[in-house]
Amino acid sequence: MPDPLDTPLNTALSFVQIAALLVLALYLLAFLGGTALAARAAGRPVWLFGQARGLDRLAAMGFRASFALGLLAPLIWALVPGLARLDPLWSPGLSGLALPGVMPSLPGILAVLLFFIAASVQIRTEEAFLARTHGAEFDAFARRTPRWLGWPHS
Repeated sequence: MPDPLDTPLNTALSFVQIAALLVLALYLLAFLGGTALAARAAGRPVWLFGQARGLDRLAAMGFRASFALGLLAPLIWALVPGLARLDPLWSPGLSGLALPGVMPSLPGILAVLLFFIAASVQIRTEEAFLARTHGAEFDAFARRTPRWLGWPHS
């Protein structure tokens, strides 16, 4: 019986996996397009990653790495079956639930972890700036507004 990991790309990824990768790719294109429109409207660059220092610089790299892993790892696994064999979580043709661009795989788990760590660092930096800028008004807002989809501030 042939090894399913040796199949070509069109059968190594399921419809759900391909759809998830397309959703991620479309999201990234829309994000980049929206960023370009915002920069044009503002008359200046709106990405501050190049100016970030310390932990914020690491967060910027974490965001980039998480999206690259989420988008590219499943394609690399499908194209290079030898690498896929090293990943105990990878399943070619998986038809179950898949997060956009993140298939059950070691790089996929790393992508999710990198994203949440980077987001946590960035959120805390933004909250500190908003607290300094808006004082008690922001503090009151922060007390009544969850940080993560219903999770309270810690």
